[in-house]
Amino acid sequence: MIRKFSFWLPFISFIFLVFHWSQLDSKTNFDDKGLLVYYTSPPFLIAEQHFAFDHEVLFYCLTIVFWFLIGWIIDRLIKSLIAMLKKAKY
Repeated sequence: MIRKFSFWLPFISFIFLVFHWSQLDSKTNFDDKGLLVYYTSPPFLIAEQHFAFDHEVLFYCLTIVFWFLIGWIIDRLIKSLIAMLKKAKY
């Protein structure tokens, strides 16, 4: 579980979202405009271009689900690549 992208990508995204949600970034002037979340969250990028969003929790959940799916796809690709390489050896 710990060695999978489907764990680490949502976990890192969760850390960014908690940091943004807690407003620590604006108090420390580290990321006062929220660009860290904006550029690491495709749902925020899409929503910002098409409509104004009022439900941040929904977009936080969508961001975590999005990065889980990306991690799952990467894990599946790695698993199939390893299986293909093992099959090629024998």
